[in-house]
Amino acid sequence: MNKSPIPNQLIEEIYNIQINNHYKVSQLARFIKVTIRIYNKFNLIDFNELTNYSLKLLQEESNIEQPIIIQEEFEKVINCKSLNTSNDEKFYFKNSKKLKQMMVNLYACMIGRIPVCLIGSTGIGKTSMAKAFSYFANENPHILYSFNMETQIDDIWNIFFWAWLSNYYKWSLTKAIEEGKIFISDELNLAEKSILESIAIVLESSTDGTKVLILGIEETINYNKNFFFIVYQNDIKMKGRNELPEIIRKRIKFFEYPILSKEDIEISCKEIAENELEKI
Repeated sequence: MNKSPIPNQLIEEIYNIQINNHYKVSQLARFIKVTIRIYNKFNLIDFNELTNYSLKLLQEESNIEQPIIIQEEFEKVINCKSLNTSNDEKFYFKNSKKLKQMMVNLYACMIGRIPVCLIGSTGIGKTSMAKAFSYFANENPHILYSFNMETQIDDIWNIFFWAWLSNYYKWSLTKAIEEGKIFISDELNLAEKSILESIAIVLESSTDGTKVLILGIEETINYNKNFFFIVYQNDIKMKGRNELPEIIRKRIKFFEYPILSKEDIEISCKEIAENELEKI
């Protein structure tokens, strides 16, 4: 399939971003990759809007409004799919502006292959959002793994050959990366430094479609371009929570889980009640 050449106007906008931000070569390459992936998916013709949105996705800012065309594309996706967190539990957000914006940003990050981290207090809805997103964004079921201070590197990596089954068994993160699944990581910041260092390399956008050498186990695994990494964690101010190290932070986009307004909560309560009534 022949693809259209990149418009010169888009290259000019990318150049303008570079002039204003003085990116290093690696930073510029990452920005260009994200911009082209989003352009290819949504065919944005306002190149200034496109490049500025890509730029915001790679910066620390977490409250980001999307171009209208991306919101409209997302609406088409969710209107033809049911957003569930499991087979019988739904995630209610469609009428909440803040939650919808968060889901759209997750969608754009997945297209741009930018790993994300959702931060918020316990019970606020981080897990439900991550699960619901994975159900409509990826045909493969997600893999959820809860990290803690006892997690060992062999718990998430390694591939074993079971002779009695004549088959290989892949540990959770290895399986997600090779099969192109969404990997949902609970409290990654509780893991030991060696584990975080082994994970850092697979969070690089430059690993698309290549083999990756995993530190700590010295094994090479195939990287599927559909792999997407979501972290959610409680506020680091809570006792026992550590800040993720720089090697991870610089590869991840952080989003504060939105605090819902009274109107948002009332709308969600109504949706939950109506859905429950239908099941009775």
